[in-house]
Amino acid sequence: MAPGPCQLGTNRTLAPDGGNLAEVLSLLQESRVQLEEYTQLVREVLPEIWQVNSRRLENNTGEVVIWTDERAITKNELAFTLAECGSGIGQVLAVMYVLVTAREPQVIILDEPQGFLHPGAVRKLVEVLRRYTKDKHQIIIATHSPTVITSADPSSVTMIKQDGLESVFESIDIKKAAEQRTYLGEVGARLSDVFGYDRVLWVEGETEEKCFTLLMRQLTNEQLMGTAILRVQHTGDFNSKHTKNVIGIYERLSQVEGGLVPPVVGFIFDRETRSEREIYDLKKQSHDRIHFTHKRMFENYLLNPSGITAVLNNLELPEITEPQVKSWLEQNKTNVKYYKPSQRTDDWTDNVNRALLLIDLFASLSRGKVSFDKTVHSPMLTQWLVDNSPEELKELSELIKSVLSDQTNTHETIPGSSPINPG
Repeated sequence: MAPGPCQLGTNRTLAPDGGNLAEVLSLLQESRVQLEEYTQLVREVLPEIWQVNSRRLENNTGEVVIWTDERAITKNELAFTLAECGSGIGQVLAVMYVLVTAREPQVIILDEPQGFLHPGAVRKLVEVLRRYTKDKHQIIIATHSPTVITSADPSSVTMIKQDGLESVFESIDIKKAAEQRTYLGEVGARLSDVFGYDRVLWVEGETEEKCFTLLMRQLTNEQLMGTAILRVQHTGDFNSKHTKNVIGIYERLSQVEGGLVPPVVGFIFDRETRSEREIYDLKKQSHDRIHFTHKRMFENYLLNPSGITAVLNNLELPEITEPQVKSWLEQNKTNVKYYKPSQRTDDWTDNVNRALLLIDLFASLSRGKVSFDKTVHSPMLTQWLVDNSPEELKELSELIKSVLSDQTNTHETIPGSSPINPG
């Protein structure tokens, strides 16, 4: 846009570059009703603006001015010129003018509105456009933003993809796209979580969502390269009698042709206390899409005394020494509170209930001042291991890498004939 002063005249049609916005607004001021309607629309999108006017300058020129304080509207020296404001304000002022003054149906084209407005303002702009264009104007929006797509509730969506030197236009079935958004809602995700990605890896929870991304970026030679790592809403759904239905929801997310959601590359869950038979059944029902950690839970990989000591000493506590942490772990590692006797193995870190263990450890060594928070402290422990002892996370990082590379061994035998590889 051209936000500076312009020549005033009698032209009520806004120029393509908005360069005569001051002129058309000076004429709009002649109609108090239209001016109030225009101002109200601008406020809906940009609540910080109280008034918009065209101010006359020398030589029959004018400039657009705005007030952000209702008490200052009568004081010209407290107004801001459009040139002093962000480009987004000028874009909104121009679009709102067309909505209010157009006497005939218009085709209004917006190119990447999220590029000049913050997400909240984008949503409000789209809402105003929907209200004012119903049975009147047609709006065409070019966007890469899922916020715009979901807010617009569009009558049609066209995906434009590059094919060599050509742009290929692919029509998206609105009904199928709506189905996908419904499925996303059922699994606790939004279109903004997956839009624009090539594929999705579903994981146990928020902690894994953060930490698996960290492991991929810092411990393997693989890059995510268009892969979204997202947590499932209820991992327990995969233990119920409705497992097939739950897996089906995730599968349908990526099987709707002409949709907006990328395909599922796989699932990585905590092994927990599942039996080999349960693991086999889940893998079979998911067509080998579900994979399990070798250790009981993700945090079982984080039971490093040095790392725990470092994290505790970053929490504004009296200094805690590594021997204190080691001593506490040694005294409690065989406590039946943390696992059933049948679950014990030579490596106690495989099957211990790390959730209870770390909760008690943090509470004991901090004397009740700090509670273990897996979404906060697990990423801290993960980063410490990545920096200081990455070999302890090699098994897990290789599992993630193999799933994303689609190189996992999918040949499984029925429990009872030979052991299942936990990875």
